[in-house]
Amino acid sequence: MPDASSHRDLQSPHHPGPQSSRDLSQYTSAELDQLRKSNANIKLTKWEATKLFFWNSTERTVCYRTGTSWLFIVVFYSVFAGVIVALFYGMMLIMIFCIKTYALTPVINKDSLTKEPEYI
Repeated sequence: MPDASSHRDLQSPHHPGPQSSRDLSQYTSAELDQLRKSNANIKLTKWEATKLFFWNSTERTVCYRTGTSWLFIVVFYSVFAGVIVALFYGMMLIMIFCIKTYALTPVINKDSLTKEPEYI
């Protein structure tokens, strides 16, 4: 763990610090990263928290997930949807074959339009 004296003290007289917990404009991005890494209690505005949720540049995450995590999610749900589609398609094929074997087939001849059709 780095020594505390090696970092610039953010509460020094040269850097008075924010007047409120929401006034973080005086800090540079490096100083904000240092505060975040030191587990300092920083209250973010709703807008800052929303931006941090959608893209966190320090951890390189989108919606708190890394690229690998998103890849696993996409692959899993693609395979899951493929299995569901395959099951549906298979059930439809089974139903069609069952209907074909048991359904009556009409005999079409010249009298089919005027009489009741005959079945095989």
